[in-house]
Amino acid sequence: MRQVCHAHLLRKYVGFSERDGPAGAIGRELLELTSLAFEYWHGFKEGALTREELRLWIVTVHTPTFFCPRRMDGWIRS
Repeated sequence: MRQVCHAHLLRKYVGFSERDGPAGAIGRELLELTSLAFEYWHGFKEGALTREELRLWIVTVHTPTFFCPRRMDGWIRS
């Protein structure tokens, strides 16, 4: 697995969210999931979550991204 820049992902998600139809809906969902991921990360950094708890919670946030049924702009692949 490779590392990705969250700022680049966020920019893509904002772009998707501004579209009409399914791409816009997916983009808005991705923005919500990104917000949750950062909320969990900050909880970990502040000591409210252990590393194991963070890992378990992040898995629930990232799972929907990997099951996107079709490509959007050639960027998310099924």
